[in-house]
Amino acid sequence: MARPKFNALVDRLITSVDIDDPPRHLVELITAAYVQLDVPELDAQIWAEDSLHRVSQRLTSLHNELIQDGRSLRYAFNSSDVLYLQGACFVESGIDDEDAASRKRRRSATHRLASAIGQLEPAEFEKLCVIALEGLGAYEVKLTPYRADQGIDFYGRLRVGSALADIAGYPPVFDKFCVWVIGQAKHYEATQVATFDLRELVGSVQLARSGEYGSVNDRYPDMKIRSCDPIFSLFMTSGTISREAWLLCRNSGVIAIDGDSFSHILSETSIELDAPDLQAVEKLRAFIAEKQPVVR
Repeated sequence: MARPKFNALVDRLITSVDIDDPPRHLVELITAAYVQLDVPELDAQIWAEDSLHRVSQRLTSLHNELIQDGRSLRYAFNSSDVLYLQGACFVESGIDDEDAASRKRRRSATHRLASAIGQLEPAEFEKLCVIALEGLGAYEVKLTPYRADQGIDFYGRLRVGSALADIAGYPPVFDKFCVWVIGQAKHYEATQVATFDLRELVGSVQLARSGEYGSVNDRYPDMKIRSCDPIFSLFMTSGTISREAWLLCRNSGVIAIDGDSFSHILSETSIELDAPDLQAVEKLRAFIAEKQPVVR
């Protein structure tokens, strides 16, 4: 029989690794992936040994891409032997300190949060994006009207100079180290974010910098972007992002946050859901209602 396509094999292997799985040898994982693709057990074992090096290289390359894009990791290589693959949140005894172990445990619980986010209405998701942005330290964050928003769902400012606060005396000039954060929120579940979604954001940000809107009046009079003000173009989604869109982000500087990373951010900065799955979405809605983001 013909071998399954290599990309299909790697995709099947990755999806078979749960986020807190213990280490398993790559040959075992490759064999299981082949079997799931309807390859007989004996052939699967032989082909797994044969494709070990190539699969290992691809997993390493994909792992590096995820890190480069700032995406949440699903899998990791064991610190003792890179031929063993484990869930990204598996706690390695003697390697992970208590802080690292605690972060991994919180991250492993975000699947419930991601499920609840998926059940929100688009307008609720936009509000949640503002809450997440505030959790990251942004200030004066505004949510735009749900309709006629000129391609901008939220905007605010981030004082990056606060990262220099440990410097003796904290010179006042550090308060000038501020950046605008302007973004879109897309509540996609069935479809992936594509490159045209990102192009819409980029165009909207450029028009906002010039103060040019499709309305008679100045749409956002409190968003006065000076010619030399830096801007972070931020795209948040509850779903996934296509490979081409990730490449565009990498080449253009757009900061994209997919559903996994968004849940990770919320669990670290704003909320943890310990309620049963059926109650989690109601708890999340109550959390959003309590915060009540400012609408411009």
